[in-house]
Amino acid sequence: MSCVTSSSFLVIVNGKPSEPFGVSRGLHQGDPLLSYLFIIMVEGLGHFLKFRASQGLIHGWQWGNGLPQISHLQFVDDTTLMGLARIREAESFRYTLDIYIAASGQKVNEHKFSIFFFNTPQTIQRRIADILQFQVGLFALFIWVFLLLLEDTPGLLGRLYLTSCIRRCFVQVAPMYFLKEFDTLSRQFLWSGTLSTAKWSLVKWDTMCRPKNEGGLGLCSAILNGQALAAKLYCHWCTSKNQLWVRILTHKYLPNVNVFDVSCFPVEGRGSMICNTLKLGAQLVKNGLFWICHTGSQDPFWLDSWDGHPPILSTHPHLQSLSDMFISVGWDTIDHYKIAHNGGLVACFRWKNPSELPLGGFVEDRKELAQILESRECTTLVRNDALVCASNNLSGKFYVSTGCVELVWQTFGDIQVPWWKQVWYKFSWPKYNFFMWLVVHNRCLN
Repeated sequence: MSCVTSSSFLVIVNGKPSEPFGVSRGLHQGDPLLSYLFIIMVEGLGHFLKFRASQGLIHGWQWGNGLPQISHLQFVDDTTLMGLARIREAESFRYTLDIYIAASGQKVNEHKFSIFFFNTPQTIQRRIADILQFQVGLFALFIWVFLLLLEDTPGLLGRLYLTSCIRRCFVQVAPMYFLKEFDTLSRQFLWSGTLSTAKWSLVKWDTMCRPKNEGGLGLCSAILNGQALAAKLYCHWCTSKNQLWVRILTHKYLPNVNVFDVSCFPVEGRGSMICNTLKLGAQLVKNGLFWICHTGSQDPFWLDSWDGHPPILSTHPHLQSLSDMFISVGWDTIDHYKIAHNGGLVACFRWKNPSELPLGGFVEDRKELAQILESRECTTLVRNDALVCASNNLSGKFYVSTGCVELVWQTFGDIQVPWWKQVWYKFSWPKYNFFMWLVVHNRCLN
């Protein structure tokens, strides 16, 4: 605060500067500098927590063997503390917070802080809550956004726009039961204007969720949107190799599997929402994932798609014995099957001949493998390999919006109705467009 209070200011009044005056109250709420000052302060808290953890005074939480112990997570002005449900651990956290409060002048608002327990006896929960002076909280996974709409109910067209906007607010995956209930209440709110009473629906919900060129309103079903979000999570799991959450998910659901080989193995297990979400997302994304081969040091040669081609074993399953023999000697990535040759100033690569492959036997299979490789380009780039999703868009990135479009196409097909342009483009007023849509479906009330 000395940097703030030691400065002086003056104000120009009627073209003349006033006398300089100092700052005595610090930064007011809403000042742009306030957030930067706060981040600088909480950065000190993070370093102090790391120091306490390095001394063994805070154990933190370890998700599995081989994974680092985490004592805290910080994002902007949010700080999450994680540790063992032990009295000594709670006392150490409280001591750390007290030192930070005394040094920074900040205070902890106990009413805004909550502590959550997993498989901890009630007596231990109460003692730890008393030490930390936090209240025991309950997990609230979702906020029911429709409660904001109960005060003032607009007309049918207004409710349609509100429903469409709210459905675009989903930014994380949700359980299937929640998505089904969300669709049910969306339909009820759209036709009745309230959540307390139900009303007869003029048009089926499935019809309304179709694209406009197929006779619908273009609403995206919450279930399809949830599947697209699940596919995005799975795509990030396969492509984000150095993230901590990727290592945690891989350790939990694909033990003893390298993070670079996630896309090669099916997700096992049942019951967990995250596990079910990953399996659901894999169904949409997995067929479109392939490696862009540069060096080939990360691309699985036999099990994965690369450079837009399907996996070799999926199109040539009779080469399984040959692949097992090569994998047994460590030939599992593409770079083992390439060799550099003289190309002048730039290093060039070519595919190895059957005679240059290791071990012996399988003469016919080796010749067939050479014919397969002749149809594939042997790149000479030295950049790192990249795993992309080509089934979604040309950029190789997965977007929820285009994922929803693909799911709608898979669910409803691609059958255009002849009248959709006359309904949606003949009139410029949305109210008339919606009225004509009801007329075409023979659902206009007299």
